[in-house]
Amino acid sequence: MTSVIGAELLHKQSEAVRLSRNVWSFDAECIEDDDDDAVVLGEFAALTGKEAQVAQIKSSIDGDV
Repeated sequence: MTSVIGAELLHKQSEAVRLSRNVWSFDAECIEDDDDDAVVLGEFAALTGKEAQVAQIKSSIDGDV
């Protein structure tokens, strides 16, 4: 149930919508590009109401590791 409520669904105009802003579900295996994990941290910050405290986050992925 949590994976459905917290998932981003595509609206008719291809906008990502979520059924609840209190739950978020993501697949960690989808983190493969630069700044993907910064997006994850931003989502966690939004869930806790702390967006202002984690502004301007950058990240990079080293695929050779």
